[in-house]
Amino acid sequence: MEFYLYDENLVMTGMIDDAVSAIWTPRYYNPGDFELYLRASSHAVKLLGMQRYVKRADMDSLCVIEHIEIQEDEESGDHYIISGRDLKSLLERRIVWSQTSLRGRVEECLRKLVSENAIDTAPERVIPGLALGPDSGFAETMAKQITGANLMEAVSDICRTYQWGWDIIFSNGTLQLIFYKGADRSYGQTDTDNPYVVFSAEFDNLISSIYTQDISQFKNVALVAGEGEGKARKKTIVGEASGMDRYELYVDARDVSSNEGEISETDYMAQLYGRGLEKLEAASLGETFEGEVDNTNMYIYGEDYFLGDIVAVKNKYGITGNARVVEMIECWDENGYTAVPTFETFVERGTQWQ
Repeated sequence: MEFYLYDENLVMTGMIDDAVSAIWTPRYYNPGDFELYLRASSHAVKLLGMQRYVKRADMDSLCVIEHIEIQEDEESGDHYIISGRDLKSLLERRIVWSQTSLRGRVEECLRKLVSENAIDTAPERVIPGLALGPDSGFAETMAKQITGANLMEAVSDICRTYQWGWDIIFSNGTLQLIFYKGADRSYGQTDTDNPYVVFSAEFDNLISSIYTQDISQFKNVALVAGEGEGKARKKTIVGEASGMDRYELYVDARDVSSNEGEISETDYMAQLYGRGLEKLEAASLGETFEGEVDNTNMYIYGEDYFLGDIVAVKNKYGITGNARVVEMIECWDENGYTAVPTFETFVERGTQWQ
């Protein structure tokens, strides 16, 4: 695998094609990361400085160098290890500076949030080169109020709530913020006609797997309490489960303010509901399916399926269901290429993992 190198001004300075090993891990909701293990040389040290960028030859995303380590060893030789995260991590450098009320299409709200805190803002807060990519036109709506939150975490949390992916890509010399949805390639797809992608021992394309189920932090009904005191405090309920299937969560949303009536009662209650929805998503049923797949037998990552896609997964014990590819750990070393995805259970509202 070839890697291109860029300086702080996004000017290409060189290329690496002789890494001893490389790990590249993109993620659907959160920043991805990378690590390059190289033979140390004065040339590499000169090119690979802190806060510079690394780009895979076959992708349009960059990673920021955040960690450098030089290992000196008389027997095995000296090595240079660099690592960092992708461009989504740039938003971690900003906070939501002012109280911001978001109401309307989710995508418009996200674009507003980033623009007001990293693009169309005070000169000293602008992230150089960052721009908004094309609007994808997604129809989902939201209501939320944010003050002081870390910008990257705010964007990631909203995207996870609505099961969207996001990225900052390097295109035509600019860093473009985009939002996207993975395709449904499972047996359960309803309104699309995508080819099925199924990983299972039966098809001999699931080499190993680790299935984890955890309900210790699970909640499905939220009582959200906003401004006011005592019985006059404004409240709303999110979720409808009952009996032994009901797991309640209290959400203190006193920080959501109507600004003494400036925000209407309807908009304010919608914001409380949105806060509850977000907290429930964070406390959803914990199920992951991590597996090493055969990336040459039936399906090739990057051709037949992509980050964020929903696929069918089944282990040899019959545990099966639809799962989203939320992470892909790609590794190149002396043993060749491996791809290890992490699948996160995808459950439509009102359905259960089988």
